[in-house]
Amino acid sequence: MSFKTTRSRLPDLSAWVTQEHSYEVPEWIVLPVEAGSPAYLAWITEETTPE
Repeated sequence: MSFKTTRSRLPDLSAWVTQEHSYEVPEWIVLPVEAGSPAYLAWITEETTPE
């Protein structure tokens, strides 16, 4: 499974994965985005911004 988020939302995602995953110690890693479609990167930011 893969999740996409922004650096500022990483603590929230980390807490959610830890709480919801059935494993005692779930694995999660962060990969840097070095480049990407400007429209796609803007979409991720828009979709992960709290209302």
